[in-house]
Amino acid sequence: VMEAAVSLILSQNTSNRNSSAALQNIRTKFKGDFEALLAAPDSEVQDAIRTGGLANVKTKRIKQLLRAVKERNGTLSLEHLRSLPPADVKAELESYRGKGFGPKCSACLQMFTLQLPEFAVDTHVHRLCNRIFELGCPTPEHTYEHMNKLVPDSLKHNLHVLFIRHGRKICGARGPRCSSCPLSVPRDEQGDRLEQER
Repeated sequence: VMEAAVSLILSQNTSNRNSSAALQNIRTKFKGDFEALLAAPDSEVQDAIRTGGLANVKTKRIKQLLRAVKERNGTLSLEHLRSLPPADVKAELESYRGKGFGPKCSACLQMFTLQLPEFAVDTHVHRLCNRIFELGCPTPEHTYEHMNKLVPDSLKHNLHVLFIRHGRKICGARGPRCSSCPLSVPRDEQGDRLEQER
């Protein structure tokens, strides 16, 4: 679980290919030893993850998370999360907020690694939810709160995956292809709803 958490930090603001390469470099350099990673000079970690971009920022976030986990649990492991009730998992992960691990990472770790019913919201899912459901939520955090109440637990994982796919293929930030969208109502070139004639 700890490696998945580090992987989520590496995935921020980069492609899957680049973050996967950065994670592989960490595996090669530190052999899964997060104590060694935490003790290593920042420059060594930065060199290992440079392929993922934002190496300085991500090194700081990874080390912040590792320190917070060690301080809370006495060890650099999150495996105990697998045996906790979902509310306790969420509470622990939220305790790492501001320590390198934000709400999107927390939701993704719960949803993908721990298979808990969470609806993760990044900027892309935020955009889609507000376009499709016209939520009027100003931030991804607001959309996260709204969607986790709205979407039944049994649909959260699959709907999240579908939204990611839909955002990449049809509903992009710029130039959404509304005419190809099976969910679409008439919209202008910026993706704003047009008033329908009656």
